[in-house]
Amino acid sequence: MSPRLQNKRMHLAHLALQIRALESAHVPMDAAAYRLHAKRMRAAVAGCSSESLQAQLGDSHPEVLETLTSRHFEEHGQLPGPSGAAVREAAHALIARLKRA
Repeated sequence: MSPRLQNKRMHLAHLALQIRALESAHVPMDAAAYRLHAKRMRAAVAGCSSESLQAQLGDSHPEVLETLTSRHFEEHGQLPGPSGAAVREAAHALIARLKRA
């Protein structure tokens, strides 16, 4: 792995640990810090393939997976995985029924 990718991976791991500490109350919740870390996480995963990040950091840092899931939803309008399209169709059907009611 190149030094640049190694540094990016370490940066993502650090951000994930900061977010985890805030979410688990290991440090006092600070909304501004949380938003900053989340924003930096989104920026850091930009340009990286989801598959490589899942393989490298997914098991040890679920916060990275949450960011990747959010990115996929923002780009495709559905959750990732084989059931994502089915869930999207079910949601559209439910909304259509509610509009008719």
